[in-house]
Amino acid sequence: LPAVLATTRRELGTDPTHQALLGQISTPTLVVHGTGDLAVAYDGGVRLAELIPGADLVTLEGMGHQPQDPARWQAIAEAVIGHIDRS
Repeated sequence: LPAVLATTRRELGTDPTHQALLGQISTPTLVVHGTGDLAVAYDGGVRLAELIPGADLVTLEGMGHQPQDPARWQAIAEAVIGHIDRS
């Protein structure tokens, strides 16, 4: 945790910011995020999708940081395949 905090504090003063760099992504991007993620809050996934131009967000209700349930793997695979087909 101290390393994460130090990195976060250090990056706050960088130029360009992470937000600006995310705004430069031109590759079709898929953000898959679970509403039960305790490592990165769901609103962080929403914000990531907002910051990347044209990004698609797939929300998996109740999923945590890692899809432990094989039923989730199917949903993720379908989202990825659908994203590739649209790209």
